[in-house]
Amino acid sequence: GGSAFDGCTNLEKIVFPKSFTGFSGTNCFRGCTKFTTAEVSESLSAEAGITVTDNVIYRDGLLVLYPLGKADASFTIPANVTAIGHSAFFGAINLTSLTIPSAVETIGDYAFAYCTGI
Repeated sequence: GGSAFDGCTNLEKIVFPKSFTGFSGTNCFRGCTKFTTAEVSESLSAEAGITVTDNVIYRDGLLVLYPLGKADASFTIPANVTAIGHSAFFGAINLTSLTIPSAVETIGDYAFAYCTGI
């Protein structure tokens, strides 16, 4: 559902199986403060357009989720991203610097809510 893992504070890693078809909601991983690692199979990436780069989840030009548990202080959104999803960075308190490329046309609601460092 839309809030499948919302508030799962002990979730550290997610592996998307080949059968995964996509995100049905906007708050799937909100509040997962230890979440640092995401993996996706090549076949799923080809079929559903879901990719994971440096543990950040993307889908067809949309930045879906920046894991809250990432310790990085800075992040540069890739140039091919055209949209930032709803709650994508929600609560990413370790971020102090964020570079958004000019290709980004849409930023979802609450994308940077509770990002106290940026």
